[in-house]
Amino acid sequence: MGLTGRTAGTTRASRLTRLAFLGAVGSAIYALEYALPMSHLVPGAKPGLANLATMLALVLGGPADALFLAVARVMFGHVLMGSFLSINHALGLSGSVVAALVMLVMLVRGRGDAGRGSLLRAGVAGGIAHSLARVVMAGWLLGQPLGAADYVYPALLGAVVGALVGAATAGCCRRIIAARMGGLTNWRSA
Repeated sequence: MGLTGRTAGTTRASRLTRLAFLGAVGSAIYALEYALPMSHLVPGAKPGLANLATMLALVLGGPADALFLAVARVMFGHVLMGSFLSINHALGLSGSVVAALVMLVMLVRGRGDAGRGSLLRAGVAGGIAHSLARVVMAGWLLGQPLGAADYVYPALLGAVVGALVGAATAGCCRRIIAARMGGLTNWRSA
């Protein structure tokens, strides 16, 4: 059951279809992020836009779907890029899973809040957690102690990207709800 509390009409096939679609989208975004110049300037740096797929899975399918997708999209993305079981793979997995868990906690904690605000807060918290988890994992894998300054830029980047992810998730959810209610004739008006 998703965080929306709705399970009516959800079959095993529709759940698998949703997971496959979100997994493909998340893996594609993840692979595109890898190609960004930022990841070549700062090894392992990724903004975390693929967390959009994880957050949608969390809202539409629930915690199990989101955690499965957080792991699966990173695995598949690194298989596609030829970097499976590399340091970048460990960084991606740590960022993805920690972000999913933080977003879950924020959404469950903010259940009484109406829609967009709680999704935005969960996105920001997930984005910061994603970036900081990658920095902590990098320091641990490389055996180098990190100072407080090493966390500032990733946390700021995570907050900005997380806000984008939260806002995009809110927009997607608004469109999905409108479509399920049968009132979506013009997708631009939703």
